Amino acid sequence: MFRGTFQGSFLSILYSIGRQPLQIWEEKVQNGQIGRITDNDIRSMVVEVEGVNVSTTYINCPADPKKTLGIRLPIMVLIIKNLKKDFSFEIQVLDDNNVRRRFRASTYRSRSWVNPFICTMPLRLDDGWNRLQLNLSEYTRKVYGTNYVETLRVQIHANCRIRRVYFTDRLYSEDELPREFKLFWPVPQQKAKYPGIDFPLEAEECTRPMVGTQPPVPLFEERDYYTVRLAYLYLSAASTMEVEIMVHSDSMSSASCGIWEKLPEWWELKTSLTEGSARCSQQILKSHLGLLSLSSLLLYQWIQLTTRR
Repeated sequence: MFRGTFQGSFLSILYSIGRQPLQIWEEKVQNGQIGRITDNDIRSMVVEVEGVNVSTTYINCPADPKKTLGIRLPIMVLIIKNLKKDFSFEIQVLDDNNVRRRFRASTYRSRSWVNPFICTMPLRLDDGWNRLQLNLSEYTRKVYGTNYVETLRVQIHANCRIRRVYFTDRLYSEDELPREFKLFWPVPQQKAKYPGIDFPLEAEECTRPMVGTQPPVPLFEERDYYTVRLAYLYLSAASTMEVEIMVHSDSMSSASCGIWEKLPEWWELKTSLTEGSARCSQQILKSHLGLLSLSSLLLYQWIQLTTRR
């Protein structure tokens, strides 16, 4: 399937948020179920594979048994959730001797077992979500003394929840991963430790800010609120800035539009501090506006001067 295509550094074969996450996968279900559900921990859609018997409920890629993946990237990564039930997955690879080898990992095994065509390994998962990284090149060399060429098939059995399955050219740390390959945890809506403006979790769902009562802090007027809200949207998601300006430009004075000339400096500073995370940018901005510090007072005075009629 992918043998004749450019594979780059990352190649995903399953992503639960996609329109058809199992488009290239074959589903086998007996006394079980396979489908998409919303996971309460990450509050997002995931693919759940659950069944009474591990061997009779699984998904297989590619769906056509006559085809193979042909993925040359040596690192396979699975982002899965431990359901505290039996779970297993299997990977079929091709080595430089043109022999097909299989690696099978199972939570219900306690010892490894190797024969010329299959290697079974015990698997231990932590509670909740796990990121499994398998160096197929190293496994092939250590177990069979041959060199890894490509991955042919992937089979994931019950019981688990899957966020993403992808291949990479090397091992990446969490900080090095692109944003779309990370697993984000929702930030709980909590009461602010300090009085001040409390921005909502997501820029797309902005509502009126909540203001603390003691000690008293200056309140923003209606037009000031939109100015600060647009500043936060620009910091966290630059792609939404033009849309939001078109929606709220009527409620801003002509002088307040000059605020955008200095915002790129803010955005560069927030990016270096928070590594591009929208939620972290929200928290950083909230603490700057909420604390009674010299910087917050200067910021308030500057916005007042900018938005003054």
